[in-house]
Amino acid sequence: KPEEGLAIPVVQSRVVETDVVLEETLDATGEAQAEGGRSVGTISIVNELDRTFSFVARTRFLSTDGVLFRMSEPADIPAVGTVDVEGYADERGRDGDIGPTDFTIPGLSAGLQESVYGRSSGAMTGGSGMVAAVTDDDIEAARSALMEKLMAEARENFNAMVSDGEVVLDDLITSREGESVYPEEGQIGGSFKVTMAVQFRALLIPETAVADVMSEKVSEVIQAGEDPTSYELGEALYTVEAYDTTSDKAEIRAEAPLQKL
Repeated sequence: KPEEGLAIPVVQSRVVETDVVLEETLDATGEAQAEGGRSVGTISIVNELDRTFSFVARTRFLSTDGVLFRMSEPADIPAVGTVDVEGYADERGRDGDIGPTDFTIPGLSAGLQESVYGRSSGAMTGGSGMVAAVTDDDIEAARSALMEKLMAEARENFNAMVSDGEVVLDDLITSREGESVYPEEGQIGGSFKVTMAVQFRALLIPETAVADVMSEKVSEVIQAGEDPTSYELGEALYTVEAYDTTSDKAEIRAEAPLQKL
């Protein structure tokens, strides 16, 4: 019904929220000068066992082709978990420039090596003098790509929250980024990890209430003397004219074709 002092009808709506977190590993596209011509890259340590491990710096990782790498820094490996660490080739030169591969950890017993091992999803580079590195464009492209995926997941969540007679519009969805983790520009490695946490809010359209308002308007547009019940409204098309996120109020234009029965 019209709110006092306003010329347009006002209907009551509600706001819903959802928190979405996404983590992805992406490829770096930049290059940086390698220090001393030594290959470096990211090794994901996989622990399939229900116990933790603590690896010291210089822990050895042997590729399937027999190229030896070492960890740059110590790391704790959680039970049934994965940790990304920086690895560097034990010897300088081009032999360390290898593609994605699996690694065994020679310091572990043969039995443990089956369940605790390394894996790289990007190339090890730098033995030839240059090394892969993260650029500012990489970070922005990653943020944009992840935001699209986060928004898609948020839409699915909102669709599961709506009641009969409600609808979600993209123009009435807002977002606020939380504790996200990005690499630093220039970070060495052929791949990098990004974690984004975003809270989404949506002001729902109460379609049933809007339809009631539009039905009341039918008598104003048909010819005098005609019966409003002999007309039917088609599917409504919504346009967001304005949205005040502070007060959670929106001005919506709703249009629907009027058909005579």
